[in-house]
Amino acid sequence: MIQFLNPTLLWGLAAVALPIAIHLLLRQRPVLRPWAAMTWLLAAMATAQRRYRLTNLLLLLLRCLLLALCALALARPSILGLGEGGHVVLVIDISASMGPRHDGPGALEQFRHDIAEHGLQGRDFVIFTVSDGVSAVGGPQPVGARRAEELIARLRSEDLPGGLDDATTDEHALNMIRDACQRDSTVLLISDFRQDDGGRLRAALVDHSRSLIRLVYGEPGDNVFVKGIEHMPDPTPGSPGTMRLQVAGTPSSAQLNIGDAAPLPIAIAIAGDDGMINIPIPPLPSGSHLVRVQLDDDEGLRYDDALEVPIRVRPHTTTLAVSEGRSMLATALAAASHHLDTTRIRPGALATQPLPEHGLVALRATPGQGDALLRWIDGGGVLWADHALLVDHPELAILVEAISIIDNMHAPGGSLSAKDPILNVHLRHVSLDEVQSAIIDDDAMTLLQAGDAAVVVAVRHGRGAVIVNLMDIDRFEAFWDSGASTLWVQQTARQVTAMVRQAQVLHASGTADADITFRREAVSRQIAAGQQWRLSPGRWERITADGHSNQAIILPCPDESTLGASRLATTEGDLASALGSRQGSDWGLTLLIMALVLALGEGLLAAWAGRTYGR
Repeated sequence: MIQFLNPTLLWGLAAVALPIAIHLLLRQRPVLRPWAAMTWLLAAMATAQRRYRLTNLLLLLLRCLLLALCALALARPSILGLGEGGHVVLVIDISASMGPRHDGPGALEQFRHDIAEHGLQGRDFVIFTVSDGVSAVGGPQPVGARRAEELIARLRSEDLPGGLDDATTDEHALNMIRDACQRDSTVLLISDFRQDDGGRLRAALVDHSRSLIRLVYGEPGDNVFVKGIEHMPDPTPGSPGTMRLQVAGTPSSAQLNIGDAAPLPIAIAIAGDDGMINIPIPPLPSGSHLVRVQLDDDEGLRYDDALEVPIRVRPHTTTLAVSEGRSMLATALAAASHHLDTTRIRPGALATQPLPEHGLVALRATPGQGDALLRWIDGGGVLWADHALLVDHPELAILVEAISIIDNMHAPGGSLSAKDPILNVHLRHVSLDEVQSAIIDDDAMTLLQAGDAAVVVAVRHGRGAVIVNLMDIDRFEAFWDSGASTLWVQQTARQVTAMVRQAQVLHASGTADADITFRREAVSRQIAAGQQWRLSPGRWERITADGHSNQAIILPCPDESTLGASRLATTEGDLASALGSRQGSDWGLTLLIMALVLALGEGLLAAWAGRTYGR
């Protein structure tokens, strides 16, 4: 079987007719003239004429063959079975979406099955994998078909997000692939093409290969995975709690592990269209516990079904209420004695009072120790104060830079609401006609609102946080007269003090805003500011540049876990046709060299004939 890489240039074979036409047109027809003296030479002339015709015919054949070879060389034939096949470069996506599924083999397994069934036919192969960087499987040097099949059989997917275009982000890695390509290379890009269409990598390699084909593997389908953690539990010893998750897909059930205990099956139900499910947490003793949730998934990927969440069970939260006189907020903190351990002091005593470690300070009067409070917040403390009090303090004004109060302007109010739906049953009976207008950064968390307007927000600062009352809530008599006020104060104090110590929730792919290190067991990944990280789902230790560390919960990357259709508009072939139709070496250069040798031989023969026959 012969194929031509430039079949349109086969029209050059028509040039073979030129020397034939010239030969026919220039044929000499001798004129007969009787001459008796020449009779004896007729026999010798007949013999010489036969030799001349033979030489002339040979020159004609050589010239026709020369033109045919030139035309074939430009068309570059590739002949099946000759040349022991071509040079093939395989670039294989081994990211998480290529991994195994519950209802059958994943995309990578389908590719490996095709290789085992059809085999590899070619002269030599170079194999690259793309996940968290580019790796040359078996080294950058070409290997034979048998060795390439063995290397592909050992490939396994990694629990990391990514796509083939990630190979273009590292110029060194991209040059490594380019260096492996040869003039006659066939490049195959293997992926599910759900994260990208491989267009950037294709553009970077197309000029370095004879042909480049993208092969799509993996079928679209449903997948169950955790998209976010809406609520982290903050239980007290011996009391149950609830963790609220946002999930994609429809898990039928789940299993719950606490530490090394046996898994407990739990029934779950999705509430509403936002995919929220509640995970019940059984009563636990004081201390730190690792909760593992395993979602049941019948069809989707296996790698993103588990979630690890560290939970700290606290008996009490230490709070310090600093007030000059009567304060409804300080009174509510003291009243929640079952969950809060509150000490009330005057502002003058703040300088001698130790600030509660990982606790809360409710500031109802101007302090004289602003710098000490700021350092305490940076170390993980939580401050609760009015916006007006903070903005007027030269050292604490930095805490409310994310909030801009619009003077002399108010926004429409409404019924009060918080994050707890049970608490809202009581809060909705209390309303405010109007609230202070403010512009608040998106990073702030609303803790209490009237209608759609925020009343109390929390803002992270350093390793701690500040709870900011946009208005003086001590004046909200209707709120304090309701049965929900003390419970809301208790929940807010515990929620925010727990938040600053809870594990940070991140996705498996993101960009670092500062130098950071992620560590888990023997794996350590250092990420510079502005660089992208790629991590497998699970629990990691997050270490900042100043040496502070906290735990991080890495959720699956939504783009990686969404098993939608390929981003390629159309598939570009299958493995059998991609390799089967491109076997054999490119004979273009060989034919061109043969044409040059033939041209030299024709010239020498023509020169000899000219001297011999005098023409």
